[in-house]
Amino acid sequence: MTLHDFVVLYTREHANTRKQLHAFPAEQSQFKPHERSTRALQLGWMFALEEMLMLKALNNEPVLGGGIPPAPPTWAGVLEAFDAGHVKVLAAASGADEASLKPVVFMVAPRPAVGVRADGRRQGAVDLRADGG
Repeated sequence: MTLHDFVVLYTREHANTRKQLHAFPAEQSQFKPHERSTRALQLGWMFALEEMLMLKALNNEPVLGGGIPPAPPTWAGVLEAFDAGHVKVLAAASGADEASLKPVVFMVAPRPAVGVRADGRRQGAVDLRADGG
């Protein structure tokens, strides 16, 4: 994917996400559909954090590490951070030299592999191969 392709895709996806976030009622920011679910405010903040991670990647800064900034106390603060992040990402992308951008590697959890034993019972295992094969 070229930097131009990224900007086109990112702009479209940001607009779709922004539409959903701005349509969500601010008074429902503490909504939690299930006891194990994340509150709406935290979920919205995750989208703003993703903007920050993209900005770091475009600036060739380490993406992981350094901790996660706390969420703003209000839904309006989340929306403001999300929109401000978008402006910064587009500015960084327009000023970036595509040849100097480095690949970003994200650590992910091992992929579970489930098989069937000779006796017909399911057996779980964890695939620890680096390629996730």
